Amino acid sequence: PTPTCNLDAGDVNRTILFEPVQVRAFDTQTVVGGRDFELTAQCSDAMNVTFRFSGAPAPGNDRIFANTGSAAGVALWLYSRLGGGVQNILANGTEDTRTLAVSGNRAVLP
Repeated sequence: PTPTCNLDAGDVNRTILFEPVQVRAFDTQTVVGGRDFELTAQCSDAMNVTFRFSGAPAPGNDRIFANTGSAAGVALWLYSRLGGGVQNILANGTEDTRTLAVSGNRAVLP
């Protein structure tokens, strides 16, 4: 059989809500308002699954993703938490994949 994986139905076009952040928070920090979440792939006959991320880089910094909302000067820093550590997922087309082993027909990317 051909191995297949699909994002969990709840992860397709899912909106991740962030807590509101006051502008003054950026006076002393460059990163604020983080939110941990997971992406789940449901698989059959697969040993591994690769998650690939894409999007426009932020102006002036191709390592983070451009904001498509209305907040000026704000971008998205995307990372995975495999093995409990932060591993950047870059918007410049490098380091934009994560490969995980499938267990019990699923793989969860933190």
